Amino acid sequence: MKRLLILLAALAAALLLPAAAAAAPRHEIGDGHHQVRSGRAHGAATNALAGKESFAPLGARLSGAATVYGTLSNSYGSPTGGAPLEWYSLVDGSWVWGEGTTAGDGSFSMTVSPTTNGELWAYPGADSAFARGDETWSNGGSYGRTLYPGRVSVTGHRGGRWGDFDKLVVRLSGSARYSKGAVTAGDTSTTPVSGLIDVLDGNYSGGSAKFFWDEGLEFFGSIGVTSGVTSGAAVSVNEADAQRVWMKSPYWYSGKPGATVKIARNNFPAGWSNLVTGYTDDPSETASKTFGTLTSSGTATENLSVKVPSAAKPGYGYWMGFQHVDGSGNEYPLYLEEMYQVCTMKPSKTAIHKGTKIRVTGVIPTEGHWGSQAGLKKVVTLYAHKGTAGVPTKWNPKSKGWVKVGSVSAAGSGVYTTPYFKPLKTLTLVVRYPGDDWYFDAYTSARKITVR
Repeated sequence: MKRLLILLAALAAALLLPAAAAAAPRHEIGDGHHQVRSGRAHGAATNALAGKESFAPLGARLSGAATVYGTLSNSYGSPTGGAPLEWYSLVDGSWVWGEGTTAGDGSFSMTVSPTTNGELWAYPGADSAFARGDETWSNGGSYGRTLYPGRVSVTGHRGGRWGDFDKLVVRLSGSARYSKGAVTAGDTSTTPVSGLIDVLDGNYSGGSAKFFWDEGLEFFGSIGVTSGVTSGAAVSVNEADAQRVWMKSPYWYSGKPGATVKIARNNFPAGWSNLVTGYTDDPSETASKTFGTLTSSGTATENLSVKVPSAAKPGYGYWMGFQHVDGSGNEYPLYLEEMYQVCTMKPSKTAIHKGTKIRVTGVIPTEGHWGSQAGLKKVVTLYAHKGTAGVPTKWNPKSKGWVKVGSVSAAGSGVYTTPYFKPLKTLTLVVRYPGDDWYFDAYTSARKITVR
């Protein structure tokens, strides 16, 4: 049986006196990275066909209704069943929306709010989306819409600062049209990464390509797509030309709400302006904030310090987005983002007399936890360092003077609680937690315990 609080040898004994022990439940520790739960890009949008998930449903409080029906298929004409659908109606300056799903034969029918500015969205897969805009739906009307895409060849060449992407996500935008698709490579040695993506029929003028969520570029060019066939126009992009952002600090891209993070921006052309926004990816997207517009002075690396709102919800990622907004003419401008994992580690007391018992509680992100839905249970580890110390920059921090206090299982909500223990000397505590298919390995912020 595993002990929640592990008795330590000489160094540990000089820091801590264990006060309790118990058995830990079985657990699974995965590996991987966080994935945005919807297939859509978050953040500010500069046109109608982008970022609609930022608008909350207003409910069916408006008078009148229309019907939109039709079929959804892939580019070879096979029906796409079980695909999520959304409609949007702009009414008196406010967006109203609803949802639906295609039947097994690809058919759908939805009741929508009448409008002269409507949009119909379909999500055939995790990395694909189609949208029709400029829709007019009159009260009592019935409107048939066939969503039958063609194909576009896309190619991504590896290079530049990172050069190791294995998935190329392409977004195409044109007059009342939007499409998104992705191609993948079996490994990062394959170059270039290329393939065909399904694109809704219509005319496109450009778009954006993303090698990672924090690296991508814009492209321009006329692309005409006919249902069921491969377009004669293609998309070819080079990672070496990409704009990119990354977090310079904190080291693990993680920590407490209210922390200041430093983000690097690289290869942005002079005069390129980005609207910088942030939100937590919990169901309510709490602590949404606009940090302002940032204009690049050149392609060299520039740094930006951003304070994560204190209201950012622990147990989720806080996403900071960079939306290109300087009027380049691209109908779907590049949107890059970086994630800070919001986690907490709270000692019951931070200033104590020798012999006083304390314990640590907190919340860490865990795969599958979203709102009331429980996620993966995982084991977190509490470490201690004598005196004052910063968060370790090594996954195994022993060589830097940190000692393992013990391990405890975090619940499916990400909440954890250690047993009580007695610090014998002033020390610094920190909690380490493993990654999974949504989140990466990380540490909480550190806290000092003063022993008098």
